[in-house]
Amino acid sequence: MSSFVVFRKQPDTEGALRQYIGQRAVYSETLDISSRPGFQLFLWSALRPETCALHKEPTGGFAAVAGTFLYGDSEGREALELFYKQFDPTAIDLSGTNGHFALVIEKAGHCFVLNDRLGVWKLYGSQDGSFISAGFLETLLCAPSLSFHAQGLYEYVFNGHALGTNTPFQEVMAAMPGKGFELTAELAIQNIQHSVPLGRCPQDDPLSDLETAAKGQVVAFKRIMKKYSGCVGKISSSLSGWFFIREQGARPVCLRARY
Repeated sequence: MSSFVVFRKQPDTEGALRQYIGQRAVYSETLDISSRPGFQLFLWSALRPETCALHKEPTGGFAAVAGTFLYGDSEGREALELFYKQFDPTAIDLSGTNGHFALVIEKAGHCFVLNDRLGVWKLYGSQDGSFISAGFLETLLCAPSLSFHAQGLYEYVFNGHALGTNTPFQEVMAAMPGKGFELTAELAIQNIQHSVPLGRCPQDDPLSDLETAAKGQVVAFKRIMKKYSGCVGKISSSLSGWFFIREQGARPVCLRARY
């Protein structure tokens, strides 16, 4: 398991986070966010240091990622550095990324928290603008107070997850797939669009030829899986899904697909 939280520094919050992370982490980093005075980043991993990465620019700015991050033909820290160099904060583009990850990036006076294009890795933000988290447990430590959200709680109990932006708590919101958060210059949390929906069919005439559509998906899947096919035992990251897996951590096994 790896995670991070961006939060407004308060003695009680910082102390609780340090204790929580200190009991679990084999690797951790802290960083002040220069363009957002009073805010700090905690990045940590409970498995191995390779399950998260941090890239810092000498002139200021940074990018940090939790999970498995691939960009182009690179992965991990190398992929993060390449992504930072091409990242345009005025036109967010995650089309070259793959993996299961949460990402925070500060560049050119902007600060974004983003996730993978499918929205598998969940992001949580506070309604009062005090924190953005890549893990749900950290929200319990960062929120000044918590009260149950009836609809979100019912959905979580009966469905295993809350729908939309709902969470079990009034003070915490979740990011929708394809959307992330921006920590604005006014120190408010704003929802932003970071990905377009992934296409399922050819754009010209989507329903005319399902066989062509299926072949196109196979080609796209082969291209993506090339990045994973040689990494058996190399990538160590938390898996999506059940809480106990995310909490305890597990090593995924990359299988070579047959077509």
